[in-house]
Amino acid sequence: MRFDDFSRYSDQFKWTNILEHFESKKVPALIAVIPDCKDEKFMKKESIDDNSFWFKLFHYKKFDIGMHGLHHENFGLMGYDQQLLWMKDSMKIFAGHRIIPDIFVPPNHSYNRFTFLAMKTLGMNIFSDGKGLYPWKDDLTDITIVPQILWTPRKVDFGVITFCLHPDTMSDKEVENLMKFVSENENNIVSITEVSPSVLSLLNVPFEWFYNIVYDSKKGLKERID
Repeated sequence: MRFDDFSRYSDQFKWTNILEHFESKKVPALIAVIPDCKDEKFMKKESIDDNSFWFKLFHYKKFDIGMHGLHHENFGLMGYDQQLLWMKDSMKIFAGHRIIPDIFVPPNHSYNRFTFLAMKTLGMNIFSDGKGLYPWKDDLTDITIVPQILWTPRKVDFGVITFCLHPDTMSDKEVENLMKFVSENENNIVSITEVSPSVLSLLNVPFEWFYNIVYDSKKGLKERID
């Protein structure tokens, strides 16, 4: 379970409500944190002060903490030097609050080959994104890539599936469905740090081909309807 876009502008009530449920069930989750959010779509909301934000996040250290960029920028548009600079500045902020993330979650699902190289330079070893059914190792950097392909929790009988959710935009009904799903499947939900590369990742190539066809067909249908 991955929750994206935690920042000073997040809906603190929703986040607390969801994470307290996970905590009560002893179910792990990955929190993707924007340490210095400057994304205008988030900044329109009310913010809490910096000290309160980091105090909350420090309490959430029982969960997995992922670096979700610096300001929530697009990494896939940039080369190695710029990506490394963003990651370094982000890491400095985290470290200043006694948190050292080992996981990188690309903002807007935007990344490229240089993202892994910058991660390796800073010693981060787990990447949460990409298309596939099973985790694999990046050949050049040895980083473990744990793919993310679904946004709505549902029972899946194969693969290692990351569900990406955004608490700030979830409706009350979606939160209710999430909590019900967690209660019914708590024994099947694992921490991203427990996941290992699998030989079954060989299935990722035909899966990605099929996934792209389905995704493109749905996108084309939506554009025609719009």
